[in-house]
Amino acid sequence: MMDLVHVHGLPFLACLAMGAILSYIGVHVLKREIIFIDIALAQIAAVGAVTAHVVFQSHGDSVFAHLLALAATTAAAAFFALVRRAVVQIPLEAVIGVTYAVSAAAALFLVGVAPGGHVHVQGMLSGSVLWATWSDVVWSAAIFAAVGVCFLAFRKPFRAISEDYETATAAGYNTRAWDFFFYALVGVVVTVAVRIAGVVLVFAFLIIPATLSAVFATGWTGRLLIAWAAGAVSTFLGLSFADRYDFSVGPAIALFLGEALVVVGLLRLARVKKPVTAVAWLLSAAIFGAWFIASPTARTSRAPCGPDEAPERGVVAPSQTDDTVSSEDEVARDEVSPERLAAVASVERMEEIYAKAVDDEEKSMVVCRWLEVDLRSGVGAAIEFLSGDPPLLFRLAVVDKLKEVTGREVQYDITKPFTSPSNQEAVADLKRAVGLE
Repeated sequence: MMDLVHVHGLPFLACLAMGAILSYIGVHVLKREIIFIDIALAQIAAVGAVTAHVVFQSHGDSVFAHLLALAATTAAAAFFALVRRAVVQIPLEAVIGVTYAVSAAAALFLVGVAPGGHVHVQGMLSGSVLWATWSDVVWSAAIFAAVGVCFLAFRKPFRAISEDYETATAAGYNTRAWDFFFYALVGVVVTVAVRIAGVVLVFAFLIIPATLSAVFATGWTGRLLIAWAAGAVSTFLGLSFADRYDFSVGPAIALFLGEALVVVGLLRLARVKKPVTAVAWLLSAAIFGAWFIASPTARTSRAPCGPDEAPERGVVAPSQTDDTVSSEDEVARDEVSPERLAAVASVERMEEIYAKAVDDEEKSMVVCRWLEVDLRSGVGAAIEFLSGDPPLLFRLAVVDKLKEVTGREVQYDITKPFTSPSNQEAVADLKRAVGLE
C-alpha cells in the first residue's frame, strides 16, 4: 500500500484537481448541449503546441508552446461565441464537431512531419499523468483554482445561459461576451489538463461524472456531489488497477469512470433516486474494489525487463530450463524472452539478437540484458533504442536499468522526446560517464 501511495500519490492529486473543475464544467456542457467542446478545444490546443514545435522549434514544455496553445483555444472561444448567434441554421454542436475534425486533421498532419511524431500522438491521447510531479500538481491546481474562482464569481450569468440561452438573452445578458468568457475559461483548463492527462482522460472526466450525476439529481449541488464522488472513486480504483496489473493509468481511470456510469445506471433502474444513496453506493464500490485489488493473489506484470523476477511472474527461471533452451543458438532462433537472454554472454550475440528483434518490447529486453553483459556497448545500444522514442513503458524499463547498472541518477526524462535539450544533455552525460565520448 505504501508503494502505491509513493508511486501514485501525485497522479491521484492531479486527477482530483482535474476531476473537480472538469466535473463542474461538464454540468454546464451537458446543459448547453455542447458535448464535444472539450475534445475540440483539446485538439485546437494540440495544434498550437505542435505548431510551436514544428514551425518555431520550441519544445512542448516551453512557455512559448503553452502560450501558442492558449492563443489557439482563445481564438476558438471567440469563434464559438460568435457562431452561436450568427449561424442559427446549424446547431452549435455540429459546428464544434466540424471544428474538431478539421483541427484533428491539422494536428495529425503536423505530427506527421515532426520528428518523433508518434510520440506527440501518444502524448496527445494518453498524456503522462503517471509521471506527474509536485510542480505539475501545484501549478495546475493553482490554475484550476483561479478558474474555479471565476466560475464562482460569475456563476449567475453562466448558469442563466446554461439553463436557457434565449431566456438569458431576453433578460439582458450579453450572451456573446459571457459565452466567450466561458469558452476561454474552458480552453485554459483543457490546455493545462491535456498536457498532463491526455485527450481521452480529460474528455472522460468532463462528460462521464456530469452524465451519471444527471441520472439522480437536477440541482447543481446534488450533481456536483455525485460527480466529484464518482471522479474520486474511479481515480482511486483506476490507479490501483493500473498498479496491480501494470496497465496504462489514463485508460484505466477512464475505464472505471465508464463502469461507474454503468453502476449508477443500474442503481437508477433499481429505483434509487437520492443523491446521498448514490454516493454511498459509489463509496461502497470503492471499498470493495480496494479489497479486491489488494487481495493476496499473484500480481500480473508486463514489465519488459527484469529476468531475475521471472519465477515470480510464472516464467521458468534460467536455472530451471533444459538444455534445449540454454544454448545461444536456441536464443537466436526462438522468440526473445528473459530466461533465454540470460544464457547470452557475448556482445556479438547481443548485436545479432537486437538486430532480429521485431518490436520495441523485444528490443527493450535485449538492451536490458546487454547492459548486464557489457556496460559500455550496452549503453550505446540503450541510447540507440531511446533515440527511436519507443512507448513510455519500454523507455522506463531501459532508463531504470541504466540507473541500476551505472549506479548513477540518469537524468533522462521519459516523458519527453529523445531530441529534447534536457534529454540530449542527459545522453551526453551518460556517454562521458562510460567513455563513449
